[in-house]
Amino acid sequence: MDRIAAERMIFDLTASATRCAGATMFDPGKLTLPANVPEKYLHEGRALNHEKAKRMLANDLRKLALVDDCVAKLVKAMNAPEARG
Repeated sequence: MDRIAAERMIFDLTASATRCAGATMFDPGKLTLPANVPEKYLHEGRALNHEKAKRMLANDLRKLALVDDCVAKLVKAMNAPEARG
């Protein structure tokens, strides 16, 4: 793969970050916390409740979905016939 193709692949992966499916699929209101999570608790010195914990969980899941999406695109690009050059 030449430099321009590699740069284009990186640009495409970066541009897709804002279009990741995880940006809309993890609604904090639809997430369920495990039963052992108390209604109010401290996490790293910050007071949290179920609402905040669900927002944090949704944010983490979105990040994981983004990484998964980008890795899948990278593997696909690396396996493309033109990448084998």
